Amino acid sequence: MRRPKLAWLLKVLVMVALLVLLAWLVDVRTLIRTVASANAGILLVAVALALADRALMIAKWYPLLQVQVPSIPLWRAARAYLAAGFAAVLLPASLGGDVLRAVALGRRRAAVMEVSASIAAERLLGAVASGVPVLIALILAVHSAIPLGLLLPWALAALGLALAALVLPLSARVQRLVHGLLGVRRGGKWAAMLRRFVNAYAAYRSTPGTLALVGIASVLEQGMPILVAWMVSRSLDLGISLEMLLVAVPLTIFVARLPVSVAGLGVSEGAMVYILSLFGVPPVDALALSLTSRAPDIVSVLPGALFWHDLASVRRERGKAVPAGRAPEPGGALPASGSARLAAESPTDVPSSHRAT
Repeated sequence: MRRPKLAWLLKVLVMVALLVLLAWLVDVRTLIRTVASANAGILLVAVALALADRALMIAKWYPLLQVQVPSIPLWRAARAYLAAGFAAVLLPASLGGDVLRAVALGRRRAAVMEVSASIAAERLLGAVASGVPVLIALILAVHSAIPLGLLLPWALAALGLALAALVLPLSARVQRLVHGLLGVRRGGKWAAMLRRFVNAYAAYRSTPGTLALVGIASVLEQGMPILVAWMVSRSLDLGISLEMLLVAVPLTIFVARLPVSVAGLGVSEGAMVYILSLFGVPPVDALALSLTSRAPDIVSVLPGALFWHDLASVRRERGKAVPAGRAPEPGGALPASGSARLAAESPTDVPSSHRAT
């Protein structure tokens, strides 16, 4: 318990230190006046784009979920996604919202590992897709003679790791290797859960069309934060061009993913101020843009509060332990999913005593 608390405290300290540094670099009164001058109408357009971005996130994840648990309706999945997104703002760990989403949707159907596999695929596809705007940003920066130092090799390495993490688990050889390594502890609960997860994730090997469709949607979704920032810039009348934001926003999001602050606070603002300063944008304008851009993001997660009950009252359906990769239909029938077929073909099938995990 001490380590998570210490990590959380360190993140808070980093966040506070960076925000204090940024406040020292700019004139706070000018910053407040700039933010207060935002055009409400244009800012509402930015909010609408942020809400559309949230809807696109749900839409691109749902086909991955359907591969695993076809019985979950879209509205139920959307509620869990929104609720988990709201909860993630309040939780100290970035994975907290994903865990809650998996439990909220999977526990009633004894399919937590299958839902987790869909979330992992969604995250990895998003990580790979984020490489597209990052590479475009780097190309534009090089074309504009903007020095970015180690960002280029760092971004390429991160993209390569994300691509490997997405593709390698789909390999039948990797699946057999994992089952072989876990075979020694076949009776262990955690080993059984991991085998189920591997089987479920490997189901996407037989659905390349779904992966391609979600990948394209993920690339499109990566452009939404750029449009939001552009509308915010226009609402503040900062004179920051779309080309500047094509460089600054993807790189800022990339840097802000470092788990050194709470919700990226301080890190995101610092990265935005630094990158836009390379284009000659005053720090106070860049900081005003970064802080104001958080408003549409906050509004987009607020609907999740309406569905908090979905996370707070998760109960398993009584008497319905379901085999790995399957979920009960409304009438009680068990549909055959890709993960169920792969699990049935595996020589190290999960013991029935652990399939209700």
